[in-house]
Order: sequence, then structure tokens, then C-alpha cells
Amino acid sequence: MKNTLLTLLFAAFTAIHARAQETVNIYAAQQDTALKLMQGFLHGGTQHLDSVKVARLKPAFWRLGAYWLAGSDYLSTKRFGPAITVNINDLYMIVNGITSQSQSRPWENQWQGWDNLVEMIVTNSILDNQPIDYWDPWGEPDVFWTGTPAQFIEMYRRTIARIKPIDPNARITGPEFGFADCNFNVQPILWFLDSLHAANTHVDGISWHELCNNPEETPAHVQQLRDSLTTRPWASDMRLHISEYSSPTSATIPGWSAGWLYYLEQARVDWVSHACWNESNGAQQWSNCEKGLNGLFMPDNQTPQPAYWVHRAYAELGQVRLKTASDHPKTVALAGRDDDSKPLTILAGRYDNPMLGPHHAASDLEINIVDYPFCVHCTQKLVIERIPSNNVPWSIPLEAPVPVFSGEIQFNNSMASILLPAVVDGDAYVLKIRADDGVPVQEPASITASQWFQVFPTLCSDHINVKSPEHQTCTFDLLDATGTIMLSWTSAGVSSISMSSLPAGLYLIRSADFPGVVKRVVRW
Repeated sequence: MKNTLLTLLFAAFTAIHARAQETVNIYAAQQDTALKLMQGFLHGGTQHLDSVKVARLKPAFWRLGAYWLAGSDYLSTKRFGPAITVNINDLYMIVNGITSQSQSRPWENQWQGWDNLVEMIVTNSILDNQPIDYWDPWGEPDVFWTGTPAQFIEMYRRTIARIKPIDPNARITGPEFGFADCNFNVQPILWFLDSLHAANTHVDGISWHELCNNPEETPAHVQQLRDSLTTRPWASDMRLHISEYSSPTSATIPGWSAGWLYYLEQARVDWVSHACWNESNGAQQWSNCEKGLNGLFMPDNQTPQPAYWVHRAYAELGQVRLKTASDHPKTVALAGRDDDSKPLTILAGRYDNPMLGPHHAASDLEINIVDYPFCVHCTQKLVIERIPSNNVPWSIPLEAPVPVFSGEIQFNNSMASILLPAVVDGDAYVLKIRADDGVPVQEPASITASQWFQVFPTLCSDHINVKSPEHQTCTFDLLDATGTIMLSWTSAGVSSISMSSLPAGLYLIRSADFPGVVKRVVRW
């Protein structure tokens, strides 16, 4: 028999107990045209990755350099179609056998080795028909530059002066400060820009790293920089690049991945690349700069980790990106729809504890879908999948998201609510609603939509709200799936009805005042 409206949803969950509830709203009719795909990576061993799985991620940006000879070269990366940034100092170190950035001294020998390398790699990119979208001279100078500040500015000045005659359309980004101590400060960036301006040159992109456990602070960092640029009209066309993001402790936790993607989008930057770190599976260690694509795969480059499924769901949200809102900064949802095949996809996640393994308190999560565009009163097919966070302090594989529910959801007045109980800190969920399988809900033609009684949420753990039309007292019955009346009451306005004593399952609500109108609700 057809699975009807979440009858078996979350059957494996333990008994519901009192806990916090968080809410996100999906505004299904409100397109956010400012959003762009923030899918970017760093190195990652592209030559050895599962090409089919990576292609499904639709990478938009990729930053290359240090692992060029270890499987992260131009051609093996470009096959996935991203824009590419190349770090020049990484190639300088490879050519000169330098093993540490702090040992790289391009000013030696009057810059001759550096100048020659810059001219060579830019010329070769043109001759080999391998266009580079951005040249990045140096990474994390606040950590690894051992020369003077004046030498740092001179390095950029002469790099730009050698690139532009060879490729007048080339773009350069910098200064790429790391802010590894979680001390983001716009002043060093402004010093860099002002110093270049004083030297009669400039970069095309402004870059830095966001490497701490604070994705929700990223939009404020970006806004600080934008506000500062308003007094520098010569910098108005510069693009903003977060050339590395994520923390080494939380980078592979799916809820954190969802949080980063959400706030990077909200920051409205022009380029992002995921950072790469060392990982362990409890028995061996590896660098996900070289293997496993920044923690999306295990070191075999084939087996997905939980974060892979977050990034894949993100890539598959749909062509029309939607506005969302949350009442908690560390609970996020990204959503999109496709107006041709008419699916609506939601990627939701919670993040708090930045360490693999332990979790902070779980919370119920109510997802409200507002102004659903594909029907007013109907049932739709709903599939829910869970992307669980690790319960151990090391990396683990996840061959596929965990199926949670496949059934139907009912929309009334183009609205529906879904309550996910006990969402674990660090977990992410993917919800897919398909309109092409929708079945209209039969409502009596003699009354208008505003006159029907309403029930919300339609998925609950302990109570529901039943709203009568304004100034009308109504009698209601709540029936189980066999038609047995379990509860009866009379009320006006909004009534909170406890279902805590009832077994999990499907229930129907009817009213003698509205012949033919039946609402459905599921308790788990």
C-alpha cells in the first residue's frame, strides 16, 4: 500500500523528550537572484579522483599550486569546468626545490629567479591554451613571509608588471592573508591595497582566508571590507575572494559544511575555495590537500565521506535559488527549485560543536514551506535523507545518505510544515518535494480557502495547532488510520492539541462544520 504522509517517519528514533525547537522558513516563491554557487576546492588530487562523483558537484572554482606534480595539475582539474586560480609561489617552490613557504625568498639575486618564473608560467599558459582566471602570487604572508613589508609590496608590483605585458587580460588576486589566529582585521588588507595604489598598480581580486569555527561571522567580515572600499573608488571593481575556508577540526562535519555554504552565499563574495587539512581514519593519516578532495572522500579518492553528500545536495538544489530564514544562527537551510521538472530541494543543517565525534544538544527542527508555487491544496511526494555526522573523532566513509522517509506531504493554502525531531548537532538533511507526483486535495467548492480550518505542523512529535476560521466555534474529531475517533473537542481560534499520549502514525482531523474537509497529520 502506498506510504501515506510520513506514516513511518523516524521510526528508529528514540522517544521524544523535552528539548529546544528551531525553525527555518523556505520562501518557495521568492527567488534570490543574488545567490551564486559557492562550490570551490583547493588542490585535492584531481588526477586520481572519481570523475563521475566530482562532476556531480559542479565545481565553480579551483585553486592550484603546491600539489601540481602530485596529481592536482591544470588539465586534470579543468575537465570539471571550474575557474582556476594558480598560486605562483607554490610553483616557484617546486621549481627551486623549496620545501617550506617560510624558506621561499623571491627577492634573492635581485628577484631574477622570481621574475623569470612569472614570465615563463604566464607565457606557457597562453602557448598551451591553458587560461588561468586568477594569478595568486603568495599565500598567507602573515604566516610565511619572512621579508620586509616593502619587499612584499615590491613582489606584487613586479609580478603584475611582468604578467600584464604578456597577457593584458590577466587578473591577479591578493594579499591572501590567512588570519590563522581567528583575528580577521580589515586594516592589513587596506594597507596592502593602499600600498599598491601608491605604487601605481593594483590587484583585480582581494583575497583572504576564513579558517576558524565561525562561518556565521563571514558576512560581517565581508561587509567590513566593502564599507572600507567605499572610500577608495579605484578599488570599486575588485572582486572578493575567500580563497580558503573551514577549520581543521570541523571541516568534514556535514552540519558545518552546510553552515559554511549558507554563509558564504550570504556574504555575496565572488570566489571561494575549501581549505585542506590533515585527516585520520584512526589508523592512518593523510593530507586531504593531496588525497580525498578536502575531506569529501576517503584517501582512496573514491569512497565518499559525509561532507561529500552535503556538497552534492548543494550542487543539485535547482536553477531557481530561494530565500530562506532561520531563528538560530547555527541552524541553516539552503533551498532551490526547478520550474521544468518541478522539484523543490532543501538542504538543512545544524552545527555547534566543532570537534569530530561528540555532539552538543539535539534540537527539533521545524521547516515551514511558504507560498509553494506548484499547487494550493494538494499532496506531494516527499523524500527525506539524513547525512549523519561522525560519532567517532576521525574520518569515516558514507556510501550514501541515510533514507529517513519516502511518502507524501500535504499543502494547504500553499503551505506545509515538517518537523524533524532530535536533529543531532553536526547532522544535515536533504528534503526533496516533487510536484509532478502531486495529488490534488479535494476541498468543498462552497467555501473559500480562508474559511477552511487549518492544522499545523502536519508532522509533529507531541502537539498540533488547529485554527478555526475567525469568530467561528467548531467541533473537531481526530481519527486514527482505521477511522477510530481518538480525540474530540470544540474550540474557536487557535487550539493546541496534545498528541503525546497517542502512538506514532497517521491521523485525520475532520469537523462537522466543514463536511468533506479532512486534514492529515503524522505523529512520530
